[in-house]
Amino acid sequence: MSIMVIYESFYGNTEQIAQAIAETLGAELCRVDAVDWDRLQAANIVIFGCPTRAFHASEGMGKFLKGLGKTSLEGKQIIAFDTRMDVEQHPSKMLRFMAHRFGYAASKIQKQLIAKGGEELGEPAWFLVDGMEGPLHEGELDRAKEWAKKLI
Repeated sequence: MSIMVIYESFYGNTEQIAQAIAETLGAELCRVDAVDWDRLQAANIVIFGCPTRAFHASEGMGKFLKGLGKTSLEGKQIIAFDTRMDVEQHPSKMLRFMAHRFGYAASKIQKQLIAKGGEELGEPAWFLVDGMEGPLHEGELDRAKEWAKKLI
């Protein structure tokens, strides 16, 4: 079985989560801007992750997903994750309202992956960062490893 973890990261937090998942599963790790299409086609399971930016997937991940053909992921099991701030701990009521209204990246990514023919492996996941640039919230790397173990 071939597993691929495709990610985008700006401050290194999402990259740390992606690495933890890839190491746990013995998966190939690949930045979204360096995906080898032949290897993607050979993968049985593909895990996508990026930070939530303005309540959506990061720009690079968004472009990548839009560039996939309608049947690009047929025969593949897919799942998504994102990194995000804990808005419930943020003092801005407006930010909390916006997050509840517009959501986060992982669920939106997963819907796009299913629309491209992917078979849902499970519910999308999220991992917390402290503040806009991080670091990762305490225990999130361990939580990512546990999440990964449950996928297979």
